[in-house]
Amino acid sequence: MMISPFLVLGLFMAGIIHVFLNVETIKKHINQGNIFDVIKAACLGIPLPLCSCAVIPSAVTLRKSGVRNGPTSSFLISTPETGVDSIMVTYGLMDLPMTIFRPLAAFCSAFVAGLLQNIFNNFEYQEKNQTPEKGCCSKNKKSQLTPLSLQQKIVEVFRFGFFELLEDIINWLMVGIIIGAAIDYFVPMNMFTIYNGVWAKLLILLVGIPMYVCASA
Repeated sequence: MMISPFLVLGLFMAGIIHVFLNVETIKKHINQGNIFDVIKAACLGIPLPLCSCAVIPSAVTLRKSGVRNGPTSSFLISTPETGVDSIMVTYGLMDLPMTIFRPLAAFCSAFVAGLLQNIFNNFEYQEKNQTPEKGCCSKNKKSQLTPLSLQQKIVEVFRFGFFELLEDIINWLMVGIIIGAAIDYFVPMNMFTIYNGVWAKLLILLVGIPMYVCASA
């Protein structure tokens, strides 16, 4: 019950972003050839409702269209770490400071990665004559060949947010809820209070990095 209104609002906002913000729009803002490209790429990626799998085709599209390594890496890292739907869910289930720190952490990690790319790996991409491969999240790509009317855009907002996106995250969202309930029931509240310091944080990172769950789950 706690998660429902925030998840619904997040899915609706995700649909709006999906319809009214496309790759070409992003490209115009993050390919000026300066450090602000990395900052803007990280900021643009934070609210986008793309998982770590779906964001890869989008990042490849940016790179092949001429966007530099720095902003591409920044966008690639910040986007799956959080999203407008997961931000709303975080606020509903946790607290305001965590809701702020989570996208802030996504921005900082994406900015550092993009900055390092600009310094050490800012080569020009050379297009090869290859047929693009279909990714596992290729269904998230939308065709921009035919402009949509306002009515069609409204329909697409709801179709993407409450059907396509929800279908993508529902399984892992349910897993996350079940695991959260199990932890709440079986694990004593004070168990983790004895684990503090740098080593505890590193241990949690080692456990969390290989786990594939979507940002909302």
